[in-house]
Amino acid sequence: MLVDVRTPAEYSTGYLDGAINIEYESIDQLIKHRNVSKDDHITLYCRSGRRSAIAMNTLKTLGFKHVRDIGGFEEARDTLLREKEGAGAGESSGAVQGQVDKERLEKSTKTLLEGLKAAE
Repeated sequence: MLVDVRTPAEYSTGYLDGAINIEYESIDQLIKHRNVSKDDHITLYCRSGRRSAIAMNTLKTLGFKHVRDIGGFEEARDTLLREKEGAGAGESSGAVQGQVDKERLEKSTKTLLEGLKAAE
């Protein structure tokens, strides 16, 4: 769950895709407002990071286990974009890296065996 803890006026000027708006001073209403479990993953942001840090501390005090603050609006946008790109590329880049490692190992093994044969 992505939560913008700025004021409704700030939220109305633009927000990150999928974000809901609950002001940091009312963050304790998250359970009632959205029927959220204390085991849910919650990501917070605001304009500069100050209010989202306060909201995160409030939620942790209330027993929420998976809360993170990704800072101010610009930083939050960049963080979410990096995570989205990483999630999409992670699987394919891991497979490519695995293939490169396998090819490197096969080449090294072949070179080693050729060297041993030449030494005989």
